[in-house]
Amino acid sequence: MTSFKDYPVPTERHPTAAARASLSRKLGLNDHDEIQDWERYFADPEKIEKFLVYYVLGKLNEDEKFLLMDLILASANDAILPDGVWGQIETWLQNDSHIHHYSIWYWADIDEETGLPDNSFQISQRMQALLAQGLVRTKEAQSKTAASRDTGFGAYWNTHFPGQDPVCFKLRETLRERWIRFHALPGSKRYAETADEWSTLLERNNTLGNHVLGEGSKCWLVLCRPIDDLHNGEEDHLERFDFVRAFDMSFEKFPGSSFETPVNVAETVWFSGQFNDLIRAISMDREGPVMLVSQDTQAIYGPYDGGVDLILPNKEAVPRFRCKYHEWLPQNSQGL
Repeated sequence: MTSFKDYPVPTERHPTAAARASLSRKLGLNDHDEIQDWERYFADPEKIEKFLVYYVLGKLNEDEKFLLMDLILASANDAILPDGVWGQIETWLQNDSHIHHYSIWYWADIDEETGLPDNSFQISQRMQALLAQGLVRTKEAQSKTAASRDTGFGAYWNTHFPGQDPVCFKLRETLRERWIRFHALPGSKRYAETADEWSTLLERNNTLGNHVLGEGSKCWLVLCRPIDDLHNGEEDHLERFDFVRAFDMSFEKFPGSSFETPVNVAETVWFSGQFNDLIRAISMDREGPVMLVSQDTQAIYGPYDGGVDLILPNKEAVPRFRCKYHEWLPQNSQGL
């Protein structure tokens, strides 16, 4: 049995009233003053993935992240979770370890006098593994990692797509052997008009996004246009994303006329259904085409007003996609 006798006990951290009130409101929880252990009271194993999505996309401050992660851990303690979901939880415990250091220690259930685990919780051994593997980083190391994120996409893009512009209508020419297009509606109809058509459009988009990116995969959301103010009521489909300006791209509007446009990037995680508001905005011509780029496989999902462009990880994947989704393929020889 691993001993944590020499492990420094982290400073105890408590939830704030402001974080509790904010999360209760945002998650639709009926909180009241008589509830003492908020995270235990509202623990719900069936909502763990919903809680994780909100942790990633909710633009939370550190106090809110601390409390929400405790809710996730309390929910996980009452569940039998697949390894993929556990992997997501552990990823965010590691990435934000300066926030969750005490929570990891608490759920690891270490006796402070002996340094030996008591294992009172179902998840104790998983938390002990995080401590034992030295995966809890200091706040200084975390801050350094956060500072490097601004250039992460630029380095990634230049490594895997050297000389390429991050827009699908150009990539479909330069990476044609890895490109494939699908239409979002039967009969190649461009715009949805009925509830049934919207349902079909969103179903096809989410199905293709799941297949090419993978549920729970870390991605970059790429938007090649200026962003001045996302709080003007017209771009609410972008408000939850924290964009940074990765680099500028020279864009040729027509021969002999070019201009510089910013490439804005936000780190995110793909979950089916969580990008429906963005897909709707693109499909209604309220937003230009964007891309979601897998951080692991170099696959690209690019919805546009009429369908989806995909850049697959390799050319061998193209026939499989053509076969599986053959009814959604364009009915012209150019594949457009």
